[in-house]
Amino acid sequence: MRHRSKINDSLLSFVLLATLLSIPVAASDDGTGSPGERLNTLLSSIKTIRASFSQITHDSGNRSLQENQGRLWFEGPAKFLIETDPPFAQLLVSDGNSFWSYDEDLLQVVIRNLEHDIKQVPILLLGGDAGKLTDDFDVSYFQDERVEYYLLVPKGTDSLFESLSIEFLEQAPLAITIVDGLGQRTRIELDEVTVNETIESSRFQFEPPPGVDVIDDRAPVHN
Repeated sequence: MRHRSKINDSLLSFVLLATLLSIPVAASDDGTGSPGERLNTLLSSIKTIRASFSQITHDSGNRSLQENQGRLWFEGPAKFLIETDPPFAQLLVSDGNSFWSYDEDLLQVVIRNLEHDIKQVPILLLGGDAGKLTDDFDVSYFQDERVEYYLLVPKGTDSLFESLSIEFLEQAPLAITIVDGLGQRTRIELDEVTVNETIESSRFQFEPPPGVDVIDDRAPVHN
C-alpha cells in the first residue's frame, strides 16, 4: 500500500530560515539599483551554505501547527540535503536531478524528478537563476541599521506560496518566511551559518535503507 509522505505535503516548511512579514518593506530609490537587482547580487554570490535551523509553522489564526529543528546543506544550483530531528525525523535530498524524500516514521522513500522552479521549490532561490527573479516576482526591499529584508510576491497564479521574505546580515542569509495560500506562515531561522565552503558531494546522494518502501515516481528524462 502506498502512503503519501508527510514531507511532500509540507515541502515549504523545510526550505530555510524566516523573516517577519510585519517589518515595513518599501522599494529602494537610493541609486544602488532596484530591489530585484540588489537581491540578484546577493544570491549570485552564494555558492554553498551549511547551517542548523529551527522552524515553526503557524496557521492563519497564529496557532502553532508544528516545530522542527535540524540541519541543512546547499550547493547551487540545485543540490541540497535537509535533515530534521526526531520526533519528525525526515530527509530531503537532491543531487540536482533526482529528489528523495525519506520519512522514517513511515519507513518510506519517495523519489521524483526535481522541479527546477523557484515557485514550486523555494530553496532553489539560493542557487538558481537569480537573474530571472524579476520575471516571476515583484521584489520589495527594506533595510535597517544591520539587516536587509526582501519581499517576493509571485506575479503568476501557479506558485505554491503567496509571499516569501528573506533576510540578510552581512550578505549571509539569516531567515525566510513563507506564507501559503491558506494563510499558514512558516518561519525558519538559521544558526551557525557557513557560506561558500566546500561540501562533500556525498551529502547530495541518498541510498534508501534496507527494508523501506521505495516509491520511484521519476518520469523519464528525454534529451
